[in-house]
Amino acid sequence: MSDLKKLVQHRDDILRAEIAGWLHNLGKLEPNFEHNYQVIRQSNELQDTLDVYHIPGQYSFRRFTEPVVLQSNFPYRDKKGVLYFIDFNKRQEREKLDNQIKELQGQLSQNPPNRAELGRQLQRLRDLKSQTQKELERAEQQQMRDYEQKIEGLMFTSGVFSSWSLGSLLTLFWEGEWFEKPQMDSYEPGSESDPDYHRKPKQHIILQHGFSMDFPLLLLLAHGEISGQEKKGVNIEGCYVELKEDQNSAANTLRISTAFGYEEMEPLVWKHWSQQRKEIIDRVFAYWNDPKLGWEDLLYGFRHLCKALGDTQRPLNEISLWEYSQAIAALFKTAFVQAVLTKRVPTPANMHWRLASIRLNAFDFLFEVNQLADLISRQKLLEELWNTIRTALEVESPIGSAVYRDEHGVVFVLPKGLSESGDELRQIIESRIREVILNQSGNLISATDLRPIVQMGPPRRGKKLLLGEALRAKEPPNMPDPASVQNYWSNYQNQERCRVCGLRPVGYMEDGLPDFVTEEKAKERNLCGVCLARRGRRSEEWATRQGFKETIWIDEVADNNGRVALIVGRFDLDDWLNGNLVRSLAIGTDKEGNWLAKPPTFARIQRVWRTTAEFWQEVKEYNILRAFKDDRRRIILYLARDPDLGAYHVYELDLGKTTMSVVWCPQKSTPGGGYLISVENLGYIAQQLGQEKEVKDICMDPAAAAIWIEDFLKKEFVEGKREPVLRNPERSNRERRCNLLAGNRIVSTDHQIVAYSNAISILAEPRTFMALVPADKALEVVKAIKIKYEREMGKVRNRLPLHLGVVFAHRRMPLRSILDAGRQMLKQKALGNHDTWTVKSIVRGVLPSEKAALADGSNQFKCTATVEIERNGRSLTWYVPLKMGDGQTEDLWYPYVFWKRDACGQTNPLQAGRKRVFQGLYPEEERCWLVHADELREGDQIYFAPATFDFEWLDTNARRFEIAYEDCGQRHSRPSRPYLLDDLDRLEALWDTMKNLNITQRYQVIRTIEDTRQKWYGQDGEQESRHDPVFRQFVADTLAGAAWPKTCSWTDIEPAQQKKLIEAGVKGELADLAELHMAILKESGGKERWQLTRGDGICL
Repeated sequence: MSDLKKLVQHRDDILRAEIAGWLHNLGKLEPNFEHNYQVIRQSNELQDTLDVYHIPGQYSFRRFTEPVVLQSNFPYRDKKGVLYFIDFNKRQEREKLDNQIKELQGQLSQNPPNRAELGRQLQRLRDLKSQTQKELERAEQQQMRDYEQKIEGLMFTSGVFSSWSLGSLLTLFWEGEWFEKPQMDSYEPGSESDPDYHRKPKQHIILQHGFSMDFPLLLLLAHGEISGQEKKGVNIEGCYVELKEDQNSAANTLRISTAFGYEEMEPLVWKHWSQQRKEIIDRVFAYWNDPKLGWEDLLYGFRHLCKALGDTQRPLNEISLWEYSQAIAALFKTAFVQAVLTKRVPTPANMHWRLASIRLNAFDFLFEVNQLADLISRQKLLEELWNTIRTALEVESPIGSAVYRDEHGVVFVLPKGLSESGDELRQIIESRIREVILNQSGNLISATDLRPIVQMGPPRRGKKLLLGEALRAKEPPNMPDPASVQNYWSNYQNQERCRVCGLRPVGYMEDGLPDFVTEEKAKERNLCGVCLARRGRRSEEWATRQGFKETIWIDEVADNNGRVALIVGRFDLDDWLNGNLVRSLAIGTDKEGNWLAKPPTFARIQRVWRTTAEFWQEVKEYNILRAFKDDRRRIILYLARDPDLGAYHVYELDLGKTTMSVVWCPQKSTPGGGYLISVENLGYIAQQLGQEKEVKDICMDPAAAAIWIEDFLKKEFVEGKREPVLRNPERSNRERRCNLLAGNRIVSTDHQIVAYSNAISILAEPRTFMALVPADKALEVVKAIKIKYEREMGKVRNRLPLHLGVVFAHRRMPLRSILDAGRQMLKQKALGNHDTWTVKSIVRGVLPSEKAALADGSNQFKCTATVEIERNGRSLTWYVPLKMGDGQTEDLWYPYVFWKRDACGQTNPLQAGRKRVFQGLYPEEERCWLVHADELREGDQIYFAPATFDFEWLDTNARRFEIAYEDCGQRHSRPSRPYLLDDLDRLEALWDTMKNLNITQRYQVIRTIEDTRQKWYGQDGEQESRHDPVFRQFVADTLAGAAWPKTCSWTDIEPAQQKKLIEAGVKGELADLAELHMAILKESGGKERWQLTRGDGICL
């Protein structure tokens, strides 16, 4: 039997093993779990509330059942277990009785005349409460017995594990009660000396005949590879070291932290945990016999674990119960797969896993498009491919579990397999991927132009699995299968290539394409049938399923000047995913008081990339999709008769002074009921059609602009009976002249009121973000991202740089050029990443008032270290939050800095008087001291990887080629860029000052400076102008001599601000600001293109 058939044959039990991994720690989703209960009692919850949720007797999160296979002593016999669920309704009835009793007791204390009657009422209530309490306990206890009996009846049926029940497995795997191992204070995790690989069952355990503890031991192995080790410290040699006892912070509320120490103000909600635990168990009962059938529903149920803690103590509260359970489930499932493939139960001594990546360069596939609909359809296709591959390898042929996902692919954890190379596993994976691509199920329309590459990692212990290792190689280029490409052309010789994919011939057709795709329609648009189907399906979904509630049209994204902005962002995660920078976080001290680093455990690294993924997802949801919804409308045009147009295709309606993009929406059930709908920013169209003074205010109101346009269309086409002219923008120039509505007319108009966002999210992945927004809103989005970054990553931003960029372009600029420019901007590097910065000052106290927005949603800035650092004339201010989310607990663990020396040249921070220090690995893997940010002093030399910001205006296609970065991080052609992200506040203040000059004076001042730079220094490749005191004086004189108004003369400007203006003029930053605000954003009537040339040869 082939390995693939073995997996399918044993699929149910493999999936059941994963379920067991998910469930094994479920008992912590309970307020009565000891560590949770201690925290909850210290919170401000009323005792009456605690009584409602209290479980009588002792609760054990390790009891799922009383195992039938166990014949020796059962230590949890008298304890309530994981399957004890409170009856909330009956408990509320009991509390009502208790309140009534307290009320009567209060009345009796007043010695009323009807004291005897009240006493009798009181006794009846006490009796009723006692009876209710007994019935409640009996009912809850009986429910627990019923559930335990049921879970004991859920059996594994495969080979060596047959006859084991789920309940027995989940109860008998715990260390301490059932297993023991050697005790060691220091050891290298994952090495042969690691005590976790020398566990053995305790001698007193007696099981029924035919059973051994091998199966529970395998679950314990998976658990130990993920859980427990995160509570130890790691020294510079990478060895585990036991921490000093009772030093971690016992939280006073249940809070979950991100991987980078950010805790939200609101603590976790624990009151629904019992019901959520029951919901999970009920799902398992429903699908145990056929887990494949309900797999998605099962995984959905486990979402509740995201809002529960694996550990309540800081700094261990950054890993949720979900992260622990998902990783352990992945390892246990794949250990089960190893048993299926080898027909032997793996042991702690010989079980190894490996990581396998399935990837391609997504940018190669996504960005080779000229229409937004094509981009979105490709994005959906790629997403569908990864989802389908994941289902194939996790569920249908369950060989592994996905442990990482981004736009470029998926990383799976697999068992070692039969060989050191894992070739047999690779063959299974490649075979399944071929089947997935050729099957073309769902939205996977002709995915043969996608060819992901499988890369197998070496076999390792679970503790040695490093995600960064699987992602180290550059994403392989997407190279379609040559045989598939040859097959495309077998019947289409001498045909042009499709203008979108460039792989298939124009008019190419194949089986399985939607009905609306015809060879004729494909040829009309110079497309193959596959690309036409992808585009058409996306447009149809927009109009039908989504009900026009979003946009997929770039003309709707454009601002009132007809301009769009592509915002890109990227986190540098390489050294976090390989574990080096996880070791820049502290965990506590050893028994001698030496600070130790956090170990880069598998679950902790998982938490890193999930934190950044959640960051971008929240930016997408709140700063893009929700922020850009407003009262805008689309215009609907009804025709005298249905034209011969492509369903849901975009056309251009000639309005005289301009054209308006419209989409044809047919009504298949009602002939003649089709209509054209506008897909434009109607403010822009109104601005093109009307006089500037007439429509100035109208254009600023989307609803008013729509009404104005509708009135215009009624007057011109309905009342004036003007023949509409509609053209296909994708046809050749000669064919484009053809009027597709010749002889037809517009008989009526209407408008559609649908709140939709005029911004489009393209990518929101762990590393990468991309979105199209109106150009005039781009800086608002960048500022919002900056604030969110400084708030949530503020403790680690010195070693987690964020690179943001904005590509501005006219709406008619080819989308491929815009995307290519954005792709180049994603290659930004930290400026001087390996150079040291000097601490100029450090102030401890409250957050400055101008930075109050950083504190929204968290109390961590109640005490802040304001650190100003400088390098080579650039400076930035780092606002370091020194508290955890409760605003009280001192953060001893996250805000550390790679430290080189102090002002006196001392290279050992301990000898320089610093206390919270330890050694870690700098990104180049050299040893380096880490010092707590609160212990920095003036003159310290530190390493700091700053966040950056870049922008470019694509006035031509070729401009994108100027976006290239040197090793030091600077742009080749624009040495003033990229800016530090921190410079945005400074630049905004400078521009506010410059706006005191009128437009002409602003233009004249900057032109004078840049013309002089050009005359004196030419291209200024060596940036001589920056260091020439004569040129600096010239800039100062030019600014001082400008026609400043009486309300703000040059002498009225603060000397510090004058100095900043002069410095900005010398560096060319004033020219950048003028280009951004006046030429690109066209603020205050700015010119389309500045007619001057900078010293670097760039025309503004």
